[in-house]
Amino acid sequence: MFGNRNTRGAADDDGYTRVDVAPMTAADAVFPRAVPALQRMPEPILRYDKRIAFGDWWAGRVDRPLVRELAGVDSRPADPPLRTHRLQTLQHCFLHQVERERLSTVAMIASIDDRLSSLYRELEIRATEIVRAQDRVAQLGGETPTASPRSTAENFESEAERMARRLREHDRTLAAADGQLASHRSAEGDVHREIAVLHTDRTAHWSALLVRVQHSCEFYNRRANTYLRAAFARSVAATRSVETSSISPPSWANAQSIPAAPAASDRAGGPVQ
Repeated sequence: MFGNRNTRGAADDDGYTRVDVAPMTAADAVFPRAVPALQRMPEPILRYDKRIAFGDWWAGRVDRPLVRELAGVDSRPADPPLRTHRLQTLQHCFLHQVERERLSTVAMIASIDDRLSSLYRELEIRATEIVRAQDRVAQLGGETPTASPRSTAENFESEAERMARRLREHDRTLAAADGQLASHRSAEGDVHREIAVLHTDRTAHWSALLVRVQHSCEFYNRRANTYLRAAFARSVAATRSVETSSISPPSWANAQSIPAAPAASDRAGGPVQ
């Protein structure tokens, strides 16, 4: 389930994945702060096998007197919510698992934010360079070449020859300035595009985390429901639905809780369409 890592591997006969971790150091990585998260071994697949199911069923059978005393023999399991040792253990295991995933995701997002901050500073530099290049192009465009001789040799040339040479030189200088301006604008566009990709990446990391939290919550709720069905067996409550969400997701498990991205400076240019 939690195998979204920088790893490669092949499935063995038992269905588990053999993982070979690619060596990586902070010097080799694009995002040095994310190296520990990227090199972390994948979490095992969440499988509700017979051994785990039997343990949950047996715990419910053992806790049957306690559960009926807490909930009331005619009560639904979720009214009021039960807090037995088994349910609390499942809740704690779930929270521990998803918190580990959250810390890993936050580390990757933080490394992306470091890159975003660098790109925003680069945008400010690019904006300054573009202004200078625009001023240079405007200055050259307003200049009018003259045919005055600049050397002794030019005294032996006609004014038309000197003017033609001046115009060619001016055109080459203006073309070079235009090319430099276009280069700065292209570089600024590349920065904007990378920023857009990084914003998409950080949102995708958080969305993947929320999916993993949802799957994990469903897994532990399935275990809790097995426990409750065994605890309420052969009671009045057994004739009713015992499916309930005993395991609650953490408060941060929503799209709005993603860490805030670094803000762009007001001096940076607008996005490239």
